[in-house]
Parts: sequence; structure tokens; C-alpha cells
Amino acid sequence: MSGQADLNIRTFIPTDLAQVRELFVSGLMEFAGDVEREVRRYVDQSLNDDLADIPGHYLSHPRSNFGLSNPAALRLALWESLASSRGNGRRRRSCGG
Repeated sequence: MSGQADLNIRTFIPTDLAQVRELFVSGLMEFAGDVEREVRRYVDQSLNDDLADIPGHYLSHPRSNFGLSNPAALRLALWESLASSRGNGRRRRSCGG
């Protein structure tokens, strides 16, 4: 797989909060197009709800995680674990460049 950047995923730490919020806002607003007002409302609600308390919403259960990936494009992704014996997860949000 030469020529491809390695994908490293790590768990959110509190010092990531500003960058997470910035990536979330810019990632969604960049593609809002004709629905900018609705997207802005969603962004504001998210910033004041789950993204205001990432540990409380996404790290308080042993099978949950808020992961940050940082290949060359510094993409942000959020996973919530599914209740399964394999421990598979599903991506709930993804934003960033």
C-alpha cells in the first residue's frame, strides 16, 4: 500500500476539544449550501449539547468511544459501539478535511 497515509486512531482527550469543535463546524458549514440556516441550527445545538460534554456523552460507557483520526487530512470521526459480541462500532459523525 505504498503512497497511502497511515491511519492512526486515538481516543479523545480534553485538550482536543477546541479542534474537534472547529472541525465539526467547518466540516458541516462548508457543504451547507442552500440549507445553511438549518445546518447552523444543528451545529449550534450540537455544540451546546453532546459536543459540550464529549466525555459525558461518549466516553462514560466502557463500549463507547470518541475517536480522532489523523491521516494527512486530519479527519474527525465519532464511533458509538454497538451491543454485539464482536464489539463492532458504527460511525455516528464524520467531518473535517
